[in-house]
Amino acid sequence: MSLLDDVSIVVTPNGYKAGTLFGVIPVPTVGTEEVVNGDFATDTDWTKGTGWTISGGTANANTSGSYINFYQNNVFTIGKAYQYEFTILNYSQGEVRFTQGGVDISGVKNANGTYTGVFSASQTSLYFQGVSSFIGSIDNVSVKEWTGADMDVTRATAATRVDEAGLVNYAEVVSDTELVSNGDFEIASGDVGGFWTTGAGWAILGNGLATRAATGTNFAVDRDSFLTINQTYKVVIVVQVVTSGNVKVVLGATNSPEFTAAGTYTFIGVQTNNTKLRISPSNDYVGSVSNISVKEVTRDNVPRIDYTGGGCPHILAEPQRTNLITYSEDFSSWTGKQSSITLTSNSTISPNGLQDATKIVFSDNSQTQLFQYVTAVSGTVYATSVFVKYKSGTDRNITIGVYDSGFKTIQLNFNTDGTIASTSTSGTLLDSGYEDYGNGWYRAYIVHTGATTGNIEAQINRVGLSNTVEEFYIWGEQLEVGSFPTSYIPTSGSTVTRNQDQFSRDGIGSLIGQTEGTFFIELSKPVLNFSTQSLISLNNAASNSDANSIAIGFDTGDDFFIRLQSNNVLVFQETETNADTNTFYKVAISYKSGESLMYLNGSPLTPTSGNLSNAFTFAVILDNLSFDFRGDGALPFFGKVKQLQVYKTALTDTQLAALTS
Repeated sequence: MSLLDDVSIVVTPNGYKAGTLFGVIPVPTVGTEEVVNGDFATDTDWTKGTGWTISGGTANANTSGSYINFYQNNVFTIGKAYQYEFTILNYSQGEVRFTQGGVDISGVKNANGTYTGVFSASQTSLYFQGVSSFIGSIDNVSVKEWTGADMDVTRATAATRVDEAGLVNYAEVVSDTELVSNGDFEIASGDVGGFWTTGAGWAILGNGLATRAATGTNFAVDRDSFLTINQTYKVVIVVQVVTSGNVKVVLGATNSPEFTAAGTYTFIGVQTNNTKLRISPSNDYVGSVSNISVKEVTRDNVPRIDYTGGGCPHILAEPQRTNLITYSEDFSSWTGKQSSITLTSNSTISPNGLQDATKIVFSDNSQTQLFQYVTAVSGTVYATSVFVKYKSGTDRNITIGVYDSGFKTIQLNFNTDGTIASTSTSGTLLDSGYEDYGNGWYRAYIVHTGATTGNIEAQINRVGLSNTVEEFYIWGEQLEVGSFPTSYIPTSGSTVTRNQDQFSRDGIGSLIGQTEGTFFIELSKPVLNFSTQSLISLNNAASNSDANSIAIGFDTGDDFFIRLQSNNVLVFQETETNADTNTFYKVAISYKSGESLMYLNGSPLTPTSGNLSNAFTFAVILDNLSFDFRGDGALPFFGKVKQLQVYKTALTDTQLAALTS
């Protein structure tokens, strides 16, 4: 029998949408209806607070105070997940919310509409609460048990990852809905359905082109009143002809790069200031464009399926970090550049696949510092990183790092073929190294403890062996507070913060073995020594406690943390097996009272505390899977996960050896 015949939860980097990482097993299903008389066909089965009535097929509220309840008892089973739906009609004033025994589920609602969601039950009663003098009607109330392992993902900011093509790009979801009407310019601008407004020199004649034939004032082609301010959009445009000048697209006040030759171009930007899309010429542009497409892009809360290192992808979970470098790609905007340095923007393809990397040329071995001031605090640990690619030269070395009461740097020494021959460091560093990003690009980094409170210098320079011209490409500078470098955070004029990745799925008590089971994860960590535990656990969502929990992850120092606890009593724990950085390990706990097992990479482990033969009984239902210690965000997991599985049976030695090999 295949192990997958016995598995109840499988989570892998297989698919996602904003806010959700899809589980492979089980496929989400809904059960039978739990609400009685949810269509209000009769005036029965509901308890009505003052101001609530049932008539005309709806529940009607005309409440004159706060928290006036309309409810039905014994609807939910604690520990189970449910999918809910209800409709607000005839809204007039105030607010209402859908709750379980007074515990908020839906958030306050103050508009007509149909509202849906999934929640884990911690109470048994269904309540509608008129929060503040609610006047309106409720209809079509439905609650059905929901069984699935799709994980909730929260980050609330955009974040980059390495995509399947090996490029450093944002994790995002692009809508299938095309927002531009007549984007193929098959309807003349003056005709019904033409939509576009043409400035002087432009013509849209219905032949599939927007053409500019005259020079002079750079008037634009506009498509107005169809975009949303602060929304991110993906724009694709085909530049058919460039006879002279350049052309670009503009989202409000967000400009794409200048397109200087025929080709198909993609630009992703945030709509600012207005709701307009503009095709804007410059330098006396003469030519034509066609087939413009605009679609919404969602980046917040999109889980990061990362392909760093190639091969199979993994789930990436990182802490909140802020890039303190305000111009991470525009090195011409840095604070200082000494005289022997020349910078040329947009000189080659960067790690994100666009031609936006900067060429840096050192013309001799003196006056070689490019630097940016950053405000730092003494005693704080910082990680500094930048992408570097060798172009030409004799000495073939470049140095990145900081000046913080002395130089703290890593020097990259290249071979003639652009590979790194060796590195050397200066100053007191906690860590240093580099990663290969392909196509000749390396990301070099250092980690150091700040020695200065005030301005320090982030630097890129060379140590001259001879008075020769040395050329490199640079891109993506980052300086962040933390003991290891995290994924790249682009900036363009101010610091940018990427929030912590959070993953959880509650209400899955039916998928977790309560008397026996197996918890398996393939995972890695980004730093050798964590300052606190970094854990993934099965726990009880309502208690926000590790008293009854199973945890797998990394301990402080350089070890694993593998533990089972029952009714606040340690059953067994392993905290003395070493774990290296950026190395995937397969770890499993098979738990059964009196006969538990632990396995790592095909071999059994012996606990450092407690005993695998200890008896135990969980005092509460394990109903939550979370990338933390106990379901409340404490001791969150930071690292990479290739696969995660939960079984409702305790696997045998032979099965565990096969699963973790």
